[in-house]
Amino acid sequence: MRVQLYLSNLEIFEVAARLASFKLAAQELCLSPSAVSQAIRKLEKDLDQELFLRNGKTLALTGQGAALLASVAIGFKHIREGVADIRKSKERAITLYCPPTFSMKIVGPLLQRFLSKHLDIDIRVTAAHTPNSEFYKEFDIAVLYGSDYAARSDVRPLGVDVLTPLCSAEVARGVHCLRDVFKTPLIVNDTQEAQWGDWLAVNAATNFQGNEVHFNRGYEAIAAAVDGLGFVLESQRIVRHDLEKGILVAPLQTNTKSLTTSLYSIFVGPRSKDRPEVKEFVEAICNSFQTD
Repeated sequence: MRVQLYLSNLEIFEVAARLASFKLAAQELCLSPSAVSQAIRKLEKDLDQELFLRNGKTLALTGQGAALLASVAIGFKHIREGVADIRKSKERAITLYCPPTFSMKIVGPLLQRFLSKHLDIDIRVTAAHTPNSEFYKEFDIAVLYGSDYAARSDVRPLGVDVLTPLCSAEVARGVHCLRDVFKTPLIVNDTQEAQWGDWLAVNAATNFQGNEVHFNRGYEAIAAAVDGLGFVLESQRIVRHDLEKGILVAPLQTNTKSLTTSLYSIFVGPRSKDRPEVKEFVEAICNSFQTD
């Protein structure tokens, strides 16, 4: 059966009954004594029961009032504990916003190490890239991609990116000079600011003739290179783990020029920056990304 009662009136009753005073209840609840009295009378009317015995300045519970207090007190205790648990859970969680490729190649590998030391902390990752958006400000930490964000006053740069053509070890066996790059498709990440045309121009190779395969996600372009489709132009620190394992190689690094630019920035929410676990996670990101 649905109970047609205002929760606020029950809360006022619980405090007034516990303190045995409308005046003290008003002080605790930051209400006027008349507001407390009106709420109690409304509750008594709704229940069709007298809850308090009013004898001058003395306030006492009736039998029905005492029975109601026993149930209401337990109910509000559970409500307060539940709210406290939710707040505590939120406080012990770290929310992170970052591009999908950064999430897969950088955040994924560092999570296991970080969480092994912090069994009581949850990490909530939102992997997305929305250029020139304010959405990142809702998070404890945000890693942002592109020049649209780099100039903002509430972010700081995450160091320098060195971009060079990368391919699988198998593809690299047939590569001895820049011209050999064109024997395989150039893998293009359409969402990347630094493109093949920039690298080709730096290396005076503007007469490129060959195939291109386009992807709209960086991690898809990287995966295609790992599978041996061709060359991808990517930041070496994004694929650091793949380079260390030999899954990707940079066969032209010694005899061609790389592109050098700053592609990533980091934001730390003003309400989160002093939390020790947030500071530690930011440091873990910077260390994993090989930046100061």
